[in-house]
Amino acid sequence: MSQGLDVTVIGATGDLGKPLLRRLEADPQVGRIRAVGRSAFDPRAAGLASVEFVRADVVDAASVARAVRGADVVLHLAFLIFGPRAQTRAINIAGCRNVFRAAVAAGVRRLVYASSAAVYGFYDDRPLPLTEELPLRANRNYFYTQEKVATERILADVTAGTTVDAYVFRPCVIAGAESLALVRDNPLTRMGAKAPAGLMRALRRTGMKPVAFDAGVPMQLVHAEDVSEALALAVAGAGAPGAYNLAAPEELAVGDVARALGWPVARIPLGVARGLRALAAATPWTPPELQFYSHLLSAPMTVSCDKALRELGWKPRHRAGSVLAETVASARRQGLPAAGP
Repeated sequence: MSQGLDVTVIGATGDLGKPLLRRLEADPQVGRIRAVGRSAFDPRAAGLASVEFVRADVVDAASVARAVRGADVVLHLAFLIFGPRAQTRAINIAGCRNVFRAAVAAGVRRLVYASSAAVYGFYDDRPLPLTEELPLRANRNYFYTQEKVATERILADVTAGTTVDAYVFRPCVIAGAESLALVRDNPLTRMGAKAPAGLMRALRRTGMKPVAFDAGVPMQLVHAEDVSEALALAVAGAGAPGAYNLAAPEELAVGDVARALGWPVARIPLGVARGLRALAAATPWTPPELQFYSHLLSAPMTVSCDKALRELGWKPRHRAGSVLAETVASARRQGLPAAGP
């Protein structure tokens, strides 16, 4: 048996799982790889010859403890972007706590957590680009930012006073041929899917289409393979433990993504976009997809990756424009609703 690192990946069946598992399997410093998830997964069918699948659910602390037993490094990827609040709290908050506690109890050397740039919050008064030393600042009316901030604080609390090296990665929107959340969980796509079918048919008959707004606010993407590279560097102990931002070179705007998905785009003033955000925040029944869209539309969220480049030696290979094109093309091949209304 190889004497390399024993690595356990929690949430390995999600969008980031396959690219990360491939990267780890190719790493000579890694010996054993366990892919942990609650959904059935066949590593051989995915071309992963040496990966073991372990079924476990992050809300079940006992199953998590069994899954990480003997690991040198635990990576935690599992997180819900949308869903009923009770479900997101169970998986995102309680689930993260279970994973972090189990990893510490198992005596791991390193704990690597895939967080999000959303921990900085969507605000108009932040200095750009956002850097890792800025305080975490969740948005009051956007639960995804709240739960990402909460889980980073749980990680800090659980690992305080231990010998575990904790790495936290804060990527922007992750995309790529195998990572289709940009399409599947895109607020425009999700809101379009929720609209009554009769309404959408009637709009098509009249030649009218729902329009995506764009205020020219910059946003970033990052390829799943480049995120996997950063995580693998942390697995090997590159750089100092701590937080690292991840984003591809080049900035886009909401309108670029909408056009790639086939949506008509209407340019609006930034002041109008901020007004829409305020209206969404003041309305308690606003869907989470619309909350996310109103923040993305009106508040810049661009991060600096200088720390990852400098301290980890991370070198992203994909620019944002090519990431977007690859993602949309893959979604279309797979029949996802990537062509707009």
